[in-house]
Amino acid sequence: MEDEFFVDNMIIYIEKKIAENFNIDSIINEFKNMMEERQFFKCVICFIITTILNYVFILIVLITTIQYINFECILALHKY
Repeated sequence: MEDEFFVDNMIIYIEKKIAENFNIDSIINEFKNMMEERQFFKCVICFIITTILNYVFILIVLITTIQYINFECILALHKY
């Protein structure tokens, strides 16, 4: 029983010594940096999605144009 009490107190003492190395400003700054990185990551993801959607739109326009041209060619062939 005494050994468990001693071990528990040692763990708390060691954690206290580790915690003394940090100040509240460094913790707040770390959280701010994490939030800025998340915002940057969200912006990158939005840019990638927008770029992909633009390429999809361009492909749809090209496919539609090709189909229209083919349709016009078929109509022209039937006229002659």
